[in-house]
This record gives sequence, structure tokens and C-alpha cells, in this order.
Amino acid sequence: MDTEADAAETAAKRIAQLLQRPEQLDKVSEHRRRLLREKESVDARLRTALQTQVDDIRSGLELLHASIQNIRQVRGNLASVDTLCKSSRALGLDASEFKQVNDARKTLIKTRKNLDRIYVVPQTVKQLKIAMDAEDCNLLYIYENLSALEFIRDELLYHARHLSDEHEALQWYFAEVDTLSDLLAKRLWHLLDQGMSLIKTKPQLLVTVLRIVEREEKADIQVLDPAAPVKIDRSRRPRGYREKALERLLASAVVRFEAQVVDDKEHVEPFLERLSKFIFEDLLTVKNDFVPCFPPHYNIFNLYVASYNSHVSEVLLELVERELEPSEILAMLNWMQSYTENLQKKLGVTAQDPMPAEKQDLLMERYTRLVREKMQEWCRNIIKNELQEWIHNPDREGPPDTDSKGLYVTEATIILFQMIDQQVAVAFRTRHGKFIFEVVQLCTAMLLGFQDDFEKELNETTNGYFAVTPEERPSFMLEFLLAVVNNSVQCGIYAEQLRSRVEEDAHLEAQFLSVCRNQLANVVSGFEQLAVVAQGHLVRIILGDLDPVLVGLFTRKWYEAPREIDTVVATLDDYANDLAQHMHPDYVPKTLALTLDQVIISYVRAMFNKRALIKSDIRDLMKKDIDKLQQFFASKVASVPELKLQVDVRLSLLYDLRELATDTESIIPSTYYKIHTRHPDFSPEHMEIMLACRDDFGRFRGGAGVSKAIREMLEKHANKAKKTGAAASPGPSSNQLVVFSHISTKQ
Repeated sequence: MDTEADAAETAAKRIAQLLQRPEQLDKVSEHRRRLLREKESVDARLRTALQTQVDDIRSGLELLHASIQNIRQVRGNLASVDTLCKSSRALGLDASEFKQVNDARKTLIKTRKNLDRIYVVPQTVKQLKIAMDAEDCNLLYIYENLSALEFIRDELLYHARHLSDEHEALQWYFAEVDTLSDLLAKRLWHLLDQGMSLIKTKPQLLVTVLRIVEREEKADIQVLDPAAPVKIDRSRRPRGYREKALERLLASAVVRFEAQVVDDKEHVEPFLERLSKFIFEDLLTVKNDFVPCFPPHYNIFNLYVASYNSHVSEVLLELVERELEPSEILAMLNWMQSYTENLQKKLGVTAQDPMPAEKQDLLMERYTRLVREKMQEWCRNIIKNELQEWIHNPDREGPPDTDSKGLYVTEATIILFQMIDQQVAVAFRTRHGKFIFEVVQLCTAMLLGFQDDFEKELNETTNGYFAVTPEERPSFMLEFLLAVVNNSVQCGIYAEQLRSRVEEDAHLEAQFLSVCRNQLANVVSGFEQLAVVAQGHLVRIILGDLDPVLVGLFTRKWYEAPREIDTVVATLDDYANDLAQHMHPDYVPKTLALTLDQVIISYVRAMFNKRALIKSDIRDLMKKDIDKLQQFFASKVASVPELKLQVDVRLSLLYDLRELATDTESIIPSTYYKIHTRHPDFSPEHMEIMLACRDDFGRFRGGAGVSKAIREMLEKHANKAKKTGAAASPGPSSNQLVVFSHISTKQ
């Protein structure tokens, strides 16, 4: 009743929800149809659920009925078992007789079976021999049948182990089986000896051999296992087929390797190329063809690699004992480097160097020794030929060749650095850090030695040049010295490039790189010094042309018509033009600045050594000379501010001496001190010489008063410096021009 009321209430609510507004009455028929469909769907689900419940009840009743039947059957079987157990108690009295009969039966069956197997042994052996003699014999078939015969033999021998007569008879009877086993083994070893060619023609045959070897290895393991249940004779085990197979394979590899190395070894590089080609062809064959055929635990590829590496080491050590040429040593070092790299690149093998480190060091040492001897000879020849061409060749008809910029150059630079580049390049190609270091050290030592030898020869040659008369001097000495300067600059550039190449090389360790960098920096400095030496000799030649003019300074002719400095400037201008045209531009201002230094020294020397009378009008004459020099040299070195300043400083000495030549007695000490401050080698004795040459010298009390005043001034300055902790006298400067040390104060 409650269910009907609830249903009616639910239906009323549903109708109320559907018909909330008057216009919804138009859809009553549509709502009725939808509700009828929903009712039919619910009724169908209810019928299906009810049918499912009925089917489940029917199945449960059937299972219950079957269970009752099974229980009844089990109860009956248990009763039958109980009855049988009670009735079999008397059978235990006859069990021993049953056992004896059963054992006898088993023995009879086994004996008959063994006899049947023994009777077929000769026939089976004969068949297997025929099969083995066939050209394309089935080795696996032969092996399986032979293994069956061997098992029969070993089992019978085991059972007859205590019966000597029967044991000997069985040994004799199965002798052909042993012979056949030996023949099969020889066939297997013969095929393995040809493994490298077999893998390319009949790889399946090699796989068959390896399958037989694997089975033999398993048989060895099984027979030698003490817990193995099989009772057979073990006297022929283990056979060790796996070890023998690997020995034969590696032995065949040795034969192939030795066939390659018996060729002519006199030409090392072609021999190593052939050897490398052979090794990598074989190892690639092993990796690509052998490895898939062999069981993984054989590790066959690594065994071949180890074997070849061992023999490669032996060959290389044999070559090391020979007297090798440098090119052959390089070939060996390059080959070893490429060999290990190709092992990694082509085969994925990380191997040690094929030669011990101490032997490699021995090779490098031998190479550097041989190359050092040759390079020393080459350097001597370069210097000899250079000097022979330009100094000792009277038939020389023209100056050195010029480069694209018009600078004089000789072949020495090109030849020298071609030699160096060749050695460094071959060292870099080895990619061997220590060897690169040794070669770079060798080259830097050669370059430093070349610089020393060339400088020595250049000095001796230049001294010889000035020791003879102008008519006997070489025609192109000046041009040659210009070429030496230019060559030295170019060599410095080459050395810098070499240093950059060394620093960029990834094979040099940090400790080696630091040493090479410092040594090459010394090489660069050495060539700069060589350029300075040649520059100094250039100045000597220029000054040699000026000396005849400079000797006219402070003479009567100079006082009357002072044209000497005009001639000096004109001559220097010609030289400056030649330098600007044929000398490296960095060294032209430097050379002219050095020339000015020598002109000043000559000027001062003329002033002091002539002991000529210094007249009062010297002020104007010297000012004109100094101004001309100032104007000329300042214009020539204007591109280098440091040198322009140096010109002013240098010429200030002449201005100060000009003042000293005309100063009054009271001013002379201060002027002297100003000069002495810049030129500590200017002594009171030098000043007394100047005063003695002045035409008004009689007004100075013989010069004694001035000298005394100067010495008092110096002493006063020294005492003051001592109190303040300053230097008692000016110290020499690295850029200071030494003038008065060249002028004697002796009368």
C-alpha cells in the first residue's frame, strides 16, 4: 500500500514538474508517449533481471546435486582403498623375490640393449668414415653419430672398469671410434686454420665447426661435474676443444701476420702502410664476420686485437734497433699515432701504444739528434752562402732583390723558416705532445744558435769592412745590412706565427706549452736584437761617409764658412730617402735617431779634441748647426713621438755646451751641473779643457777658481743628497747617451 502511495506521489510531482505553465498542456500527448517508452524500458530490464536470477538458482541446484553424487563416490572409493590395504599385508613377505626378478629383468633388458648397440658399431664407423671422405660432408651429422658411439664406449668401459679382460676387449673393439674421433678433430682444426678465408666463402661451415666445439665444451663440463648422474668413463675428458680452437685460430692469424712482415723492410714507410692495411682489413673481417658466428663468451674480437697488437709491438721494436733515417723515424711515430686512433675510430677499440714509452723516447731522442746535426749544418751553410754572396763575391753586380713593398731581402729568411716549418709541421702531424715539444725545443735552439752565429759573423765581417780601404770594400754592404734588418724583422714575424701555432695546438700539455712559449719569445727577442746589431753597423757606414765632413768642425774654415752641417744634413737626407725606400718602416726612424747620437758624439769630440780656440762668436755658429740638425731629425722621426722627444733631449747637450762656451765665470758652475746631471760622464776635467780653449780664458784665474767652485757645488749636492737619502750623483739611464767617456782629458 505504501509503495503504491509513494509511486502516486512521485508521479504527481513528476506531472507537476512537466506542467508548470498553461501553454505546456499542448505537450501532454508528447509527455505521455515519452513516459510510456520509459515504462516499457524499465519493464524490459525487470524481466531480464528476473530471468537471470532464475537461471542462477537453477545452476546452483544442479551443482549441489553433482556435489552430493561426488561425495558419495569418494566415500565408496575410500572404502575400497581401505579394503585393499587390509588384504595386501601378506604381500610384504614376497617383496624380496619380486625385487630380484625385477632387477634381473632390468639387467637383461640393458644387456640386450648394449649388445644391440655393440653389434652396430663397426657398421656405423664404416658409414661415418665414408661420410667423412665426402667432399661436402655433413660434419654435424658425423659428430652426432660419433658422439653416440663414444657415449656407448664410455658407458661400457665404466661398467667394465673392474674387469680387466673385458675392459681391454672393449678398448680394442672401439679403437676405430678413437681413430674416427681423431680424424674429425683434424678436420675441424684444418677448417679453423682457414677461418679467415672460410668466413668469406662458407661461413655456415665455420658455424658448424663452432657448434661442434661448443658441444664438446658442454660435454667436458658435464663429465667433470662430480654431481653429474651419468656414470661413464672419464679418462678421455676434458678434451679442451674450445682452447684448441682458439689456439688454432690465433695461430693462423700469426701465420698471416708473419707472411706480411717477411716482405722487404728496408723501406719503412711503404712497409708500415702495407702492414696497417692488412691489420685493419683482417680486424674488420673479424668484427663484421667472425663475431656474429662466435659465441659471445669467446670474446674473439678482443683476442684478435690483442694478438695483432702484440705482433705489431714486436715488429716496431725490431725496427727501432735499426739505424733509421729521420724520415723513417717520423714515419714510425706517425704510424703509431694513426694506428691507435684508427683502432678507436674504425673498430671502437681503446688500445695502449704499440711501443713502450721508453722506446718512443729513444726514437724521439734519435730523431732530434739526427735532425739537430743536419739543421746545424744547414744553418752554417745559410750563413756562409749569405756572406759569400754579398761580402766575398767581387762579381756581384746589383743590390739584393726587393719584396712587394720595395724592401731589400735575401733568400736566407725563406730558407731558414722553410727548414723550421718543415720540422714543426711534421711534428704537428704526429699529434704526439711530447714529440712536438722536443721538435719545437730543437727548432728554437737552432734559431737561437743561428742568431748568435750570424751576429758573430756579421760583426767580424763589418769590422773587416772598415779595416780595408774604400776601394777594397764590398760594393753593396749598405744594401746587405738593410736586407739583414728586413730579414730579421720578417724572421721575428715568422717566429710569432710559430708561437701562435704552438699555443693553438691541443696536443701540448700545459708544462710543455709554457716552456715553448718562453723559448719562442726569446727567439723573437733574438731577431729584434739581430736587427739592432745590423742597424748599428748601418749607422757606422753612414757615419763613415760623414767623418770627412765632421772633422772640419771647429776649425778655422768652419769659423769662416760653416758649411759642414749643411753637408751632413744633405748626406743624411740621401740616406734617409734610401732607408725609407728599402728598409722596414719601423726601423727607419730608429736608425736616424742612432745616427743623430753618433753625429752628436762626433760634434762634441771635435769640439774637445781639436783644442782649437773657442771664440766668442761660437754661440751663433753652434746655434745654426744645432737648429739645422734639429729641423732635419725632428722631421724624419716625427711619426714616432718618443723619438722626436729623444731628438730634443739629445740636442739639448749641444745647446748646453754652447752656453758653457760663452758663460761668465759665475754662471759656469750651474751650467756645468746641468750638463753633469744629464751626462754623469761629463767631468770637471772636460770642463777645464773647454775653458782652456776659450779666447777669454785669461779672465778665469787659470780656471782654478771655476774648478774649485764646481767641486764645492758637487760636494754640497752630495752632502744634501746624503741627508735626504737621494743619490749623491745622477745614475746612468738606459736611454742615456754616453758622450764624454769617449773623450780623453789627457793633454
